[in-house]
Amino acid sequence: MKNFSLNILLFCAIYLNVFSLKADERDLFENYLSEGIAAFMQSNIPKTAEYFDKCIEIDPNNYLSWYWRGVSYANRPDMSLAKQSFDHAIKLAPSEPTLYAMRGHLKINKVASTDNVEQFARDFVDGMNDIEKALSLASNNVPGCYYKAILLMRLEQHDKAIPYLQLVLEATSDKERFDEKQQPRDYRLSTYCALSEIYTGVARKVWTENGLE
Repeated sequence: MKNFSLNILLFCAIYLNVFSLKADERDLFENYLSEGIAAFMQSNIPKTAEYFDKCIEIDPNNYLSWYWRGVSYANRPDMSLAKQSFDHAIKLAPSEPTLYAMRGHLKINKVASTDNVEQFARDFVDGMNDIEKALSLASNNVPGCYYKAILLMRLEQHDKAIPYLQLVLEATSDKERFDEKQQPRDYRLSTYCALSEIYTGVARKVWTENGLE
């Protein structure tokens, strides 16, 4: 009887996994996801949120829906919806490093919007821990490396930031292997800008020290 019950549960799990979405629903989901990403790239935030909410209605167990919903809410004054979305995405896909990197970046950005010293410290540490978690899952994760570098730059540890920026360039050099579908920005371009900022600062410092300004 026990084995029979286990077999029934196993059959139900397989059935739900395979037939949870019909072909037309899957096509509709993919269409809304693509439209939502396109709207985000065009800075059409209201449409972006609308498309990703529709994705969630169709398939609430797909972490990409929640991930992009978090991305679309990340730049709003109230970051709670973005954090809730990333939290939910991580519950659905706890081994996806990009989710931790994005949540960590969100928490560190939130630091600037609070005057509460204790909350400031807590959010900053939590954000760093999330980024470290992303890198522990994949040492060359593009958002993880990029946001780790930006964090180090904020701490004026530019020499430590450069290797992470170089990892971003290496990881994004092969377009066929780099999954742009999960990337909310052009990390390659942003990385060149960050490197330019670092080396410009170094050059300015050398000029100043040698009295060339």
